Amino acid sequence: PVVDTFFDGFLLIGMKWGAKNFWQGQGLCCTNSSDWMGFLRLQIEMGVASLDSAVGEVRDELGMGTQLAPGVIMMIPYPDTRQEDFGSIEQGGRSLNFSSGVDDRTAAMMWFVDQSLAAWNAAAPRNLRLIGWYHFLESIPTTDDETMLTRVSAHVHSTFRSARFWWIPYFSSQNYDKWKEVGFDAVTLQPNYAFHNSSTDRFP
Repeated sequence: PVVDTFFDGFLLIGMKWGAKNFWQGQGLCCTNSSDWMGFLRLQIEMGVASLDSAVGEVRDELGMGTQLAPGVIMMIPYPDTRQEDFGSIEQGGRSLNFSSGVDDRTAAMMWFVDQSLAAWNAAAPRNLRLIGWYHFLESIPTTDDETMLTRVSAHVHSTFRSARFWWIPYFSSQNYDKWKEVGFDAVTLQPNYAFHNSSTDRFP
């Protein structure tokens, strides 16, 4: 029997798409617009649908009604700079080239935010709330990335009033301390204690 609730929010995240990798510079090059849309469908049709159903069952069993409405954060894939033929994001448009600079990469991320919001609204989950988007890469490696994230943050905040931009950098990642400057609202720093010969000083 269900006796209580535990989590009040869920991040839908993926590391790979088929033989391709969402990590910058790793694995086969590179995810394209079709891959991103496939990943979005997976987020909605499996992640959101399954979670919505489970929350509905818990609501019924605990008699909580709308008091239980967990938040969901959707991941935005990272635009790998090796990708020179991402595909078009508009009818009859040109294929985006992520190696050409920050503009095409930014456009792709904003497009994904719009597509995922539309998909969420079409799915209309009854028991969940969309609370924002997550930036996948755990560092900010370049000034282009700083520019890109600042623009994407503004776009996220324009979608609906309570939307938030989320991030989980690893310990001492590049420019982790610029999180507020580039527009993130909520950040959790990974301690990475398990991967190194670290002392407990890492935990203030």
